[in-house]
Amino acid sequence: MDSPSNMEIKELAKMIDLIASSYMDISVLDMQQIFSKHLVNLACSDYISTNVMTIMKDALFVKKILRIDKLSKERGLYFTLDGVHMNSKGAEIVADAYSSVIDLIISNQTIGIQ
Repeated sequence: MDSPSNMEIKELAKMIDLIASSYMDISVLDMQQIFSKHLVNLACSDYISTNVMTIMKDALFVKKILRIDKLSKERGLYFTLDGVHMNSKGAEIVADAYSSVIDLIISNQTIGIQ
């Protein structure tokens, strides 16, 4: 989690949070922080493909969930195919995080209506 790429993402997240905090109706869901909690006790890979052909091959030909998950595992990645695009576990974490936020917003709106 201390790779240069992750450190850049953490800095960008701080900037986004700072900008969003100046608006009352904007919320930020920091997925970096959420993923970090899941990865805290795991040995993480620094895999990020910079080879254009590998990225294109993945984008064009790796479509099935089982194949994506297998490639993720081979690359030592827990939640992504390539350090950016989600595998099934990463997508589940993202969906759960957004679902929780949506539920909270709906709950708060319901309280305000009564």
